[in-house]
Amino acid sequence: MINFFRKIRKKLADDNKPLKYMRYAIGEIVLVVIGILIALSINNWNEERIKTNREKEIIKIIYDELESNAHFINLKSNSIDLKISYAIDLLKLTGNNAKFIPSDSLAKYTRNIFTLGAYTPYMMNLNRIKNNVEFSLIQYDSLQSMLGDYEILLNRSNVLYETVISHKNHWELLEYHVLSFGHNKNVGEDHKFKGYDELANVRFNINTKDILSNPKFAGLLSYHLNQLSFLMNRFEEINQDIDEIRDFIEKHYDLN
Repeated sequence: MINFFRKIRKKLADDNKPLKYMRYAIGEIVLVVIGILIALSINNWNEERIKTNREKEIIKIIYDELESNAHFINLKSNSIDLKISYAIDLLKLTGNNAKFIPSDSLAKYTRNIFTLGAYTPYMMNLNRIKNNVEFSLIQYDSLQSMLGDYEILLNRSNVLYETVISHKNHWELLEYHVLSFGHNKNVGEDHKFKGYDELANVRFNINTKDILSNPKFAGLLSYHLNQLSFLMNRFEEINQDIDEIRDFIEKHYDLN
């Protein structure tokens, strides 16, 4: 093709036709420019296609993690909600309403209220993507903002949860659990406080009415109930964020 144009250009020059030669030269330049622009357009289109496909892959990863977290948070919410119910029922038995109940019943209350287990929300993929340049591939600034707020909320819930299970009041109430249950051997290592083994090996003759009528016990129980309520509120906020982000993704992306 290049040789063909060269032959035409040479013939025009040999025939001493400068006007036609100039027209042809300009036309050839225009064709070259058009060819370059087409090549650049194809290259840009291909790059955009690659970016778009990678963006969809990132969104799919985030969406799947949201789904996992929604399930996890719902399980935790149900567990905390049950503990709140136990705490409210036990609180009704304190103070002026205190009466003797079997020690194993009190132990069951305290065990169900204060043993919270681990809290590990799914954040690894979101953290990795947010700390990577690929996060900028997400074309919607509003979605980036929602994901940032969601990450902050997860981190705050994690801090709050750790505060609840590590607070000094929590361990003091577990002491009541051991005292009320006598030589309880069934508490896991993660829930043993300092001096637990010494207490667990002693058979106590405890009047549960004395424990329930103790203002300190009622105060500690009320404090823990408030902390559980704060956790529930935080979980509800997380679920709202998850729903909003999922709705946005489903509206603006085809993940099939």
